[in-house]
Amino acid sequence: MIAATATPPLLFDGVDQVLHPTSAGPRPVPSFTRDGRLLGAVFLVALERACAALPAGTEPVSLLGRALVTVVAIDHRHDDLGPHRELAIAVLARSGPIRPPWWRLAAGPAWLDELGLCVVGDAVSAEAAAAAGAEIWGLPRYPATLRFERRHRVQRAVLEGELSLTLRAGPALPTPPLPLPLFTTVGGALVRVFLQTGHRLRWSPGATVRLRVLGDGPTAALARRLGLDARRPLLALRAQAVRGLLPFGYRVAPAHQDAHRRPDSPGPLSDRAKEMDAVANGC
Repeated sequence: MIAATATPPLLFDGVDQVLHPTSAGPRPVPSFTRDGRLLGAVFLVALERACAALPAGTEPVSLLGRALVTVVAIDHRHDDLGPHRELAIAVLARSGPIRPPWWRLAAGPAWLDELGLCVVGDAVSAEAAAAAGAEIWGLPRYPATLRFERRHRVQRAVLEGELSLTLRAGPALPTPPLPLPLFTTVGGALVRVFLQTGHRLRWSPGATVRLRVLGDGPTAALARRLGLDARRPLLALRAQAVRGLLPFGYRVAPAHQDAHRRPDSPGPLSDRAKEMDAVANGC
């Protein structure tokens, strides 16, 4: 079981990094994001649409009969992978066949270890960041052109030719930094990664954010398949001074090739990740 602990006050202090080879050159892991900004939207979509986007070994978490989908744009201004911008789509999912009632959330981290945001789409503005994300963590990244705009209280992220996300700042509810569990697939294996964060998220009503599909492309097509172009957001989120620590992932279950897997799925787990996987599973 992987324990989710609170983020330490000094996120990067005492953390050792190792260089991991990628097709774009060696990159340090854990990877640090030391400064950035973020805006995003949360949607409720049909369960069958979310299920079709997920890899084998996962299923969407049902919330009032709907699946929760997040669209997040991040401007990585100071990052170990180099400055880049990112727009990702993720589905709140669980691994394993167990379907306990919601009250078991209070039972402790054993059940919580089945939950995570499964990243199903991830456009980035730098090829080096795309290569590292796919080869080290199994993120479904591809290089694209993204830009961030800001005018007074309005922020906008644009994935050129595909979609835009526009947020108007206003009263918001802050939440403290917390670990964010992610699901990806690496070499046919379902992998869980704990993204440690060092920034507060600010949440506001969905009416303060708007997603528009502008054209065609991998992310635009995914947004349409999920039905995001026809739904109003439930919530908006934003953050300044974004800080994050992305370590190697742990294998949690097999994810065999199926009709929903991308044909360009990433390679095998890194040697370091295999060592950590063996420790986590007592092998």
